[in-house]
Amino acid sequence: LVTKVGFTTNEVMVVLVANGTNLPHLNELASVLKENILGFKTLVLNVNKAKTNVILGKENKVIYGNGKINDTSRLVFEISPLSFFQVNPVQTEVLYNKALEYAELKENDTVFDIYCGIGSISLFLAQKATKVYGIEIVEDAIKDAKINAKLNNLK
Repeated sequence: LVTKVGFTTNEVMVVLVANGTNLPHLNELASVLKENILGFKTLVLNVNKAKTNVILGKENKVIYGNGKINDTSRLVFEISPLSFFQVNPVQTEVLYNKALEYAELKENDTVFDIYCGIGSISLFLAQKATKVYGIEIVEDAIKDAKINAKLNNLK
């Protein structure tokens, strides 16, 4: 079981990780979660049939909601089951501001954000740099980063 909670939005995502796709009573579980968890927005079944130490598989099946939650700091972020997002956005913003200060970015600077995830650092730095390139291996995170750029009116 993986839970993701939007720190400022209080939106809740519940991800059940299973080694198959035929779990009984998923719709009933969604109803119970909806009735009992304040801010519950989505239930996702993540299928991981691999025999590894990797927790999440690549296949997601949305049971309830749209399979995403949002969170905000200075920017807006859409978060999906496979994407990474900092759990404490308040402290994250402090850290990012410090990184921005130390980087001393100029208007014509180009930044490479390696392991960019959903683009939280990339988009933060894009407020100062001319170009920011995000590099990531997780395809869902890249999709989220592109959505997040649009949500924040950044190219």
